Amino acid sequence: MPGDQDSEPSVPAEKPFYRSSNGDRWYLAEDPATGSRVVRHVANPQSGGHVSYQDIESFLSAGQGPEHQAFRLLMKGDHAATILIAYDLHPAEGAAYDALVNAIRASGVWWHHMETAWIVRSDKTPEDLRDQLKVYIGPDDQLLVVDITGARAEWAGVSDSGSKWLEEHIRA
Repeated sequence: MPGDQDSEPSVPAEKPFYRSSNGDRWYLAEDPATGSRVVRHVANPQSGGHVSYQDIESFLSAGQGPEHQAFRLLMKGDHAATILIAYDLHPAEGAAYDALVNAIRASGVWWHHMETAWIVRSDKTPEDLRDQLKVYIGPDDQLLVVDITGARAEWAGVSDSGSKWLEEHIRA
């Protein structure tokens, strides 16, 4: 945090969101192996200073501690919206499909439990996301981008962790 004089380097595109009294730190970050948005935990130096990465859904379902609460507050920032992205691509595989999926993942914290539907918590507008993603669709493809922040929503057949994510990001 501001004024820290330790040697923990800052990684570009990271956003710190919690520091515990024992010196552990949590960041919204990018997984260096996959490029997806994750929670990066840096243990305090006394416990070895180990760095670990956890996908956001697993992190949120792991508990209700102060670091989880801080992350939820970060995601509820006034600038962020909850965006539904749905698409119909032909074929539903290959380089264009992979590029679209990677672009959606890079847009913010995301939920993806259905084949062609994603929900993304992002500071981008639906128009910005549409413009960013439409370069990956062909003439026979379709793309739908809708702001569903605070929308009335119901679901069935979704896992407990998926339901929790939906509760926190749609009904927030």
